[in-house]
Amino acid sequence: MNKCPNCGSDTKEGAKFCTTCGYQLIRENVDNTTKTKQTVNTDKMKEVSMNY
Repeated sequence: MNKCPNCGSDTKEGAKFCTTCGYQLIRENVDNTTKTKQTVNTDKMKEVSMNY
């Protein structure tokens, strides 16, 4: 298991988002030379997810 860099919760290997805070986790390509990080408006994500 990995840790979310935003809230510290355990995350599954390969997860795209933290299930606790909604943070988009860093994705690395196969050769580990490129890292991309996108920010997520966690308040908006929580608001939208409450509708489901």
